[in-house]
Amino acid sequence: MGARQLLNVCTASRDTAAVNIRARRRLRTHPRGTHSWEGWEEFFVIYSKLQSTTSGFLNGQSSTLMDLVRRYQVCWDVWPESLIVGGKQQQVGFELELSGTHDSGTGTASPGCPACRNIYRALFAIANCIVPKQQRRSRCEVGPYEQALRYSAARGNRPDVTLSVKILHRTGFDQPVDQHELLCLEEMTQRLKQLGACERQWTFRKLSHVEALGV
Repeated sequence: MGARQLLNVCTASRDTAAVNIRARRRLRTHPRGTHSWEGWEEFFVIYSKLQSTTSGFLNGQSSTLMDLVRRYQVCWDVWPESLIVGGKQQQVGFELELSGTHDSGTGTASPGCPACRNIYRALFAIANCIVPKQQRRSRCEVGPYEQALRYSAARGNRPDVTLSVKILHRTGFDQPVDQHELLCLEEMTQRLKQLGACERQWTFRKLSHVEALGV
């Protein structure tokens, strides 16, 4: 399994500590080089603590994640995930792309800088919080860190670090997109809204009590 499949976050009953140990081993041998993964030991300790206090989606960890969303102005986009099946392009799932930008205290942004890695770690924590944890007919794949900055006119061409979450079939990878993947996508985007993230464009908004509770 490559780093792209580092954590199949839709798999239930997986021991967090074991996941962290396996993840650390794989990150050290990632072909992109260990320089892209500096600080992950500390991050996994923080992430394990967050997981250990979790009893539901919005709980003690939500304020930490909301702070990360505001700090890095996290937005999301949804793209079709397609394959060539029988000589024709067919949508088989979705790609949920999270984007975060450097905070106001960062100087000149450059691809792969320490600030970029911090943004990715924040996006990684958010992604692992929003994905459904039950065993389902759909599954999710969290993409690895890419040493690159992306620019979108929708966000004023700010320098973005991105993280990709693929929503795919658990079996029959080449089957057309269906309601199971759509349900997974809808749940994840709803949770992003509850954390204060924005679709496509960043707009700061104070969450109402009802939104924060996900009612």
